[in-house]
Amino acid sequence: MVSFDSLPPALQDEIRSHPAKLNLRTARTDLAAILNFCRGEPVDDGPAGSVGFCMGGRIAFQAASEFPGRFRANASLHGTFLVNDAPDSAHRLVPNMRGEFYCGFGALDRFATPEIIAAIDLAFQRQHAVAYRRNVHAGANHGYALPDRDLHDRAATEADWREIFAMFARHLASSAPSGPIA
Repeated sequence: MVSFDSLPPALQDEIRSHPAKLNLRTARTDLAAILNFCRGEPVDDGPAGSVGFCMGGRIAFQAASEFPGRFRANASLHGTFLVNDAPDSAHRLVPNMRGEFYCGFGALDRFATPEIIAAIDLAFQRQHAVAYRRNVHAGANHGYALPDRDLHDRAATEADWREIFAMFARHLASSAPSGPIA
């Protein structure tokens, strides 16, 4: 696997077209379908978590916002398009969240500029119902957490997973309260 920037331009254009089709409404429909499916499976109906990479990082924001009673421990790793002017921009969804959220950013990631990270930090600083942690990994680029990529950063990825597993232990342990979900 190679990084996005190494792909042929036509393939880059095709891949770029996919996030444009993703919005809060389509994500909510998919997330609701997943939760509905889980009701028929041997899955605990208590607090859940999500981890999203790249475009999936935005989905983690959407899951935490749309289903705050269920998604209580969420992570976005090298998330894309997290801050924009749209009403459903990921950073605008923070007030609906509960529990805890973790973001891992690559310091060299064009989707995680200092301005983007500052806007996300500010959104979480204003919201006290959700704890927020983040790491900006020096030398890491977009896609650093994917082990099959040419720009994988093992140390950054391991630091993220330590944070994520600790968050999961705090919020998703079997002793965590369960009950009806939204």
